[in-house]
Amino acid sequence: EIAMIIRTNARVLHIKNGKNATHKMLAENFVQTIKKIENFIEKNEPPCMATITRPNNSGKAGNVNSRQDKINKIIEKMNQEPDLTQE
Repeated sequence: EIAMIIRTNARVLHIKNGKNATHKMLAENFVQTIKKIENFIEKNEPPCMATITRPNNSGKAGNVNSRQDKINKIIEKMNQEPDLTQE
């Protein structure tokens, strides 16, 4: 999956639901967190990936946590493998 994110040069946001979160709660959190999401998108060129987590207190913005470490590991691995499509 991460290799496909890299190949398609995508930006991916993974919304973590936590325990017992309803769709309404997730949507409210997304709206409350939109400024942080926009900042992440502005600062990170694709391919990139982040998780969005909910805050402990409702009505507050959640967190946007970069997962660029995962993307970079896969890119490094892909660069080390021979390109079999060129044969």
